[in-house]
Amino acid sequence: MWKLLANIVIKQRLLLLLLLAIVTTIMGFFASKVQLSYEFAKAIPSDNIHYKEYMAFKQKFGDDGNLLVIGIQSDSIFNLSLFIKFDRLLSDLKKVEYVEDVIAMPLSINLVKNVESEKLDPTPIFQQPETTQQQLDSDKMIFL
Repeated sequence: MWKLLANIVIKQRLLLLLLLAIVTTIMGFFASKVQLSYEFAKAIPSDNIHYKEYMAFKQKFGDDGNLLVIGIQSDSIFNLSLFIKFDRLLSDLKKVEYVEDVIAMPLSINLVKNVESEKLDPTPIFQQPETTQQQLDSDKMIFL
């Protein structure tokens, strides 16, 4: 039986090589069309209320796998009591396990030219802690 198979392969070698080349070309063509998907498998039904809320949130704010953005909109953010509460919230968020960093308006810096070292020195815009509304208003002018 092996001898018969060997004879067929030797006699039909050109046809088999041509067939191998065609199959390799076709598989190479389809391999070039392969795309990776970074989406998770659908483990939650799409009609689930929590899933719908999450998708609405994602559509409105976008998403990044390792970043959480919290926004506030207030005309009175520079009111001393609200500003202090916001600063306290930032301090509390920094203490949460796995939080690497917090970036927010009260933590903003101003780059000041240092003539001696010919470098820019970062200095906080808002003095920590703000003690008077007048001090906050003067720092706000630097920020804006």
